Amino acid sequence: MADLKAGASAIESMTMRERSVHVVGDAAIATMIGDMKGKYKGADISGSSRSTDFFVKRDGRWQCVASHGSKIK
Repeated sequence: MADLKAGASAIESMTMRERSVHVVGDAAIATMIGDMKGKYKGADISGSSRSTDFFVKRDGRWQCVASHGSKIK
């Protein structure tokens, strides 16, 4: 959190592709690939990552309860 407040990350752009959502009742899994260009504390962190997010529907609203991302090499 301190790094976020201090502005350590400088994200220039982020695009998503290969998005997919599967809904089963009050649960959903979303997958995607994100392509990012940016820096963290001056070091280049640009690249692609695959993400998976798990949502549940609570009180009529979708809420993300788990998320995972892995850098693609």
